[in-house]
Amino acid sequence: MYKDTKNFVRSCIVCLSRKNAFKIPPAPHQPVEQSQEPGETCHIDIFGPLKTTPKGNSYVLSMIDAFTKYIHIVPLPDIKSCTISKAFFDNYIVHRGCPHKLVVDNATYFKSSEFVEFCRVMGIHKRHISSYSAHANGRVEKPNQSLANILASISQNTNDWEEQLPHTMLALNSAIHEATYTSPFFLEHGRDIRLSYTYEKNSDTPQNKYEYVEKLLPSLEQIFNKVLKNLKEQEYEIHVDLSYRSTC
Repeated sequence: MYKDTKNFVRSCIVCLSRKNAFKIPPAPHQPVEQSQEPGETCHIDIFGPLKTTPKGNSYVLSMIDAFTKYIHIVPLPDIKSCTISKAFFDNYIVHRGCPHKLVVDNATYFKSSEFVEFCRVMGIHKRHISSYSAHANGRVEKPNQSLANILASISQNTNDWEEQLPHTMLALNSAIHEATYTSPFFLEHGRDIRLSYTYEKNSDTPQNKYEYVEKLLPSLEQIFNKVLKNLKEQEYEIHVDLSYRSTC
């Protein structure tokens, strides 16, 4: 009788799930391979559904460069694979070229044969991460979190939220990012963004384009090296944090 009871408890799924002694630890955090340069890796995500706009859009597609953190934001009428593929091509590839890698979650529209074929034709390697552990995708979690908060705010009482997307994109790309210590705009363009309230004539600005290029290249190399170092440090901190959580 005692043996039967003991074996029953040991094999009881409910008991095992409730007791730490029999708790199976989660798989260790596997960080996404670090991007080494701008344009190498893109992370895309879908937000919505939101209130349908007068133009018929209910979703938002975000596309973020893993190195520079530069974000592109596009409204979508639906989340069909063909719609996402076209929006990604028209709003990202046309302006930046094809990334080597594309990081997506496990949503069905990213796994469809149509989207798989699109990536194959474009020469893009697609990598999936769990949609239930988005915090593991630490490089873009912060911009996406900021975007989600902004979308929640501007779409709460209005259906014209898509009119605010360009301003949202400007704000995110011109702000200093905590991982790179500089703005996504600067890393993308090699200069600070000019806004009406920030522009001042810089006396050190080169007088011709050749002098500008000579000064720009060494400066960008130093900055990119610092960014890469900062990103690696951030990745390590995320890895340690998630490893700690998995043991709790």
